[in-house]
Amino acid sequence: MEDSESWRDRFYFIFTTGANDTVRLLDRLNFRGSKKFASGEWNNRHGRSLESVFFHHPDALVRIYSNTLPLDRFTELTSLGFDVAVQRYELRELLRGSPLEKWSANKDVRMWERSKHWYSHLTDVLRLFLVWKEGGTYLDTDVIIVRPLSDLHNVIGRVRDDRINGAVMRFEKGNRFLKDCMEELVKKFDPSEWAANGPDLITRVYEQNSYQKKEVSVLNNSMFYPLDGSPQGVGLQKKRHCYHKPLKMYMKEIYGNGTITEKRILEGVLEGAYTVHLNMKMTSGTHAHKNTLCLFLLNRFSVLRGRQCSSDTCNE
Repeated sequence: MEDSESWRDRFYFIFTTGANDTVRLLDRLNFRGSKKFASGEWNNRHGRSLESVFFHHPDALVRIYSNTLPLDRFTELTSLGFDVAVQRYELRELLRGSPLEKWSANKDVRMWERSKHWYSHLTDVLRLFLVWKEGGTYLDTDVIIVRPLSDLHNVIGRVRDDRINGAVMRFEKGNRFLKDCMEELVKKFDPSEWAANGPDLITRVYEQNSYQKKEVSVLNNSMFYPLDGSPQGVGLQKKRHCYHKPLKMYMKEIYGNGTITEKRILEGVLEGAYTVHLNMKMTSGTHAHKNTLCLFLLNRFSVLRGRQCSSDTCNE
């Protein structure tokens, strides 16, 4: 019999693109030399997101749902005893018997496959289904865990005061809020807008229904998204600083001096957050300067020793 608490050790990633795909970036940071498109290939930042799971949860069972990654992509981690595997899937078969079965069979709805946002919308669908079906934690592949998630139960987080995001989701199996989100997606799936079936849908479902705290707790943005904030311009400035601003300057502003310690970074700069969302939809291809918060995050929670990212390799 399965342990009723086993959901706490399950983690899911979804990777829908490959080396031949390009991802359209959100041009909001206005970095010098910033790109409009990025490769859809798995890179070092994605790898550090995965490693951060095992850094804080060494006994985790991680499944990466992908039809593009090689099945042996993570042998370096499995050789160290970590439980990670690439999981192939056929979408209609996977969703059979779920609230999303009608959606997957609807030929009109399947126009999402031709949308410029197809990779995001496929992820929007799968994350709701996987966490509802089995329970566990879903993470975007640009999220770094900075402290264990063990004490979190049926949670999602605000990215701004007016928006809930699904880049981090941790729920028990069969959660009602997730089921309501899937049913709303079947009714109002929109392939034309990037956020329509993700943050917009999740926010709408939560605000239009009544949930007990034990069913879903919505954490403020500092818990999962400390580089974001309200108004939106605050978050954009924080992202710029993450890549360009030396950590010593953070320390001086917060503590009055430039002494860098992990405790000060996590409690001061990151405000006691559980995760940091690097938001590669905006920042992919952005050059992270030496001694910045971005490089600290990419290197500190690695389990592959001797694999330090530099400002030149952090996006390779």
